[in-house]
Amino acid sequence: MTASASASASASASASASASASASASACRHEATPYPIPWRINLLLVFVVLAVHVGLLWSASHVSNIGALCVLAALFGFLNITAFALMHEAIHSVLHPSPRVNALLGTLCAALFPCPFSPYRNGHFLHHQRNRSDAEMFDYYLPHQSRLWRNIWLYFGNLLGGYWLIVACGTLLYVLVPWLPRSRKLQKLADRLGIGAGFSDIARLPALRSWIECVWVVAWHVSICTLLDITWTAWLCCYAAFALHWSTLQYCDHAFSPRHPMTGAWNLRGWSLPRWVALNYHYHQVHHIYPALPWIYLPHFAPPLQVHPRFSQVLLWMWRGVQPAPPMSEVSDAVAMEFRPTTK
Repeated sequence: MTASASASASASASASASASASASASACRHEATPYPIPWRINLLLVFVVLAVHVGLLWSASHVSNIGALCVLAALFGFLNITAFALMHEAIHSVLHPSPRVNALLGTLCAALFPCPFSPYRNGHFLHHQRNRSDAEMFDYYLPHQSRLWRNIWLYFGNLLGGYWLIVACGTLLYVLVPWLPRSRKLQKLADRLGIGAGFSDIARLPALRSWIECVWVVAWHVSICTLLDITWTAWLCCYAAFALHWSTLQYCDHAFSPRHPMTGAWNLRGWSLPRWVALNYHYHQVHHIYPALPWIYLPHFAPPLQVHPRFSQVLLWMWRGVQPAPPMSEVSDAVAMEFRPTTK
């Protein structure tokens, strides 16, 4: 089979898989959870996370040596993942049973990321639909793609926090230049960089609402930095640590998993503490199969006899670079040797 034919076949399979996942993506938007939402625990966590978030930023701004700053930044990077996990619950309408309160809390948690809640939510729904397709595949490369360029994006975007940087800087840029996502030249550039699908999604969102949410996010950070005397040096150090933590967790959950929208994720094994801090985000395959399931129930739906890889295993494989893309619903032969689920 020629490279062009292979690419065409892969694209066709990807489109088919995305179509089969459209119902799942719709469920992400509308399906109500049949399980009680632990909203009291969630509400407590939101306020605890808010206090810890502000407290660590303030502490990092008032230490006298670089060592203490690094320790506090690392702690911030580790603990702020709970804010993201709570936002993720709000995205799927399982943070609070009241839609208005759910959206309000989600918007607050999104500011701690920082990102606008509604645009991120829309992108996340599309992630459930496109997961592991050609349009959303960071760990493999297709026959017509440059392996070097794909590796650059893997290391910069997925392993070194580049995608977080794009979201954070994009939020500020949207405040200053709200018409920028509708630029055809930037769309062409985004297509060349491999993020064209996400960029075009932003352009289709209600512009005023997206702009207001971006203004809120920027206003939040300017306000706390001004009122609490938080230095931008401390802010940047803390968020650099968070970007590294978020990027590795966000993409290790999917890296080299089967190319399928629903089962294309892992239930990662690892230490209990990181899993608790991330609100069971490591049970990511369960989440993709049951997107309306609150975080507290995810471990109970993980198949007891199916052993998925450890977080450290996937992270090591990611540092080895991108692999040739297998057909949809499969993993590459090299990855299957080490990562295939077993029943032992």
